[in-house]
Amino acid sequence: SDKILLRYKEEAGERKDEMIAFSEKDLIVGEDDASTQLELKLISPLRDQPYEEPKLVSNNEDIEVSFRRRSAGEGGMVIFGLSLLVVYGCNVNKKAEAKIKITIPVPPWDPVVATWTKKCKPSTPSELNIGTSAEKADVIANGVVAKEFNIEYESGLSFKNSHYRIDVKSHNQMFYISNQDKEINIHEVIIETKDDSILAVDVAVPNRGAADYVREDETQIMAGQTKTLNLRFICFLEGETSVLVTLSTAKHGPIEFGFVKICEPGVRVIESGFLRTSGSLFYILIAVGVLVAVSMLWGMRKYAGSLLASRRSYAPVAQTRP
Repeated sequence: SDKILLRYKEEAGERKDEMIAFSEKDLIVGEDDASTQLELKLISPLRDQPYEEPKLVSNNEDIEVSFRRRSAGEGGMVIFGLSLLVVYGCNVNKKAEAKIKITIPVPPWDPVVATWTKKCKPSTPSELNIGTSAEKADVIANGVVAKEFNIEYESGLSFKNSHYRIDVKSHNQMFYISNQDKEINIHEVIIETKDDSILAVDVAVPNRGAADYVREDETQIMAGQTKTLNLRFICFLEGETSVLVTLSTAKHGPIEFGFVKICEPGVRVIESGFLRTSGSLFYILIAVGVLVAVSMLWGMRKYAGSLLASRRSYAPVAQTRP
């Protein structure tokens, strides 16, 4: 249909960060680009459109391609637009490229289809270590994920009792990332939760010492250097859910590990000396709004009173005719 448009985010050049239609310009993904942002855009007057599970294919078995942001990749309903993130893994020993094809069924219309090129350079054997403390490599050691942190995207983020659990009292978790061999360029930290009605997770970077922390996008870790990935948790409901962390890197492909977070609603959290719960921010905003409204009403009443008093004090002088 001419009412459904597939676009990609330009990563470089004069049109950097613009969304460009595949029909307008061919996409060539460079060697150092680890992911591509796609958008399925509905053109007015079309406002919603069902779609089925998108399919991704690479014609080179050494260049892997997959979706992230799992909920968008399962099919459903497009409301005005749909965002999809494509992640690449280059497992090549020399320069190579692949033709990538995406097919998105949009019944009753013909499928939306696009192809583009992904270029890769030889991958370097990783000496990557990730630990729950700076002295450990209990999450990933020499590029190998420990069993208790091995939660897979392809399994729908399913988890077992043997997986690493973070208790209900913990409102954040630090992971320490280092690579003794060569530098690591993390283009993006992608976080998936199996049940986002229970938990939200984000990457937190403090104001002080920010250079020692991994940001949500574009972080460089030099050889022999350690940086901290600080994940912050906000619990909405009681329960437990798995969390998958993907470090999108060009040289090593996507680096993934997972864990299980136990939640209960309204867990108290102290952040920079400030008491917060998952619902307290909402009530604080309401309280602030009430205070502002009361102060405005009081000010208007005071102003009206002073205006009335000034009018009463004014007495016009009667003029007599000569």
